Amino acid sequence: MAQKRIRRTVKTEDISCSGPIRHEQLTPEQEARARDTFKRFARFLPDFPFERYEHSFRRDMYPDRELSVWEACAETFEQYVRPEGLSDEKLAATILQLSLGHTDGQDNKLVRLFKKRLQHHLPGDSGSILAMQL
Repeated sequence: MAQKRIRRTVKTEDISCSGPIRHEQLTPEQEARARDTFKRFARFLPDFPFERYEHSFRRDMYPDRELSVWEACAETFEQYVRPEGLSDEKLAATILQLSLGHTDGQDNKLVRLFKKRLQHHLPGDSGSILAMQL
């Protein structure tokens, strides 16, 4: 018998940035990637200042992989032809939900674009959210 999926919306301010610091600092390349993705995408997420954003990568076991996911989010944000009236903030929040694997009720074109960008950044990564139902 198939398990019933539960859909849950996560607010940006509820994203946990707790846990041990695994990296004392990001490499210069990682820092540049974080600044770039923040400027292109993450700055549109409410209550998510750059300091908190950058700090989350220092807690991540694999910051390069996580930065790749955020790069896919930024590219999706820039490339999606959005319907009239869809704000930057709403689109960014929707893409963030996709990055967490939540696709129910989302525009199929947006889901396909995100999956394509994610596959570009994480080719052959079977342990990623690509293994989910994207």
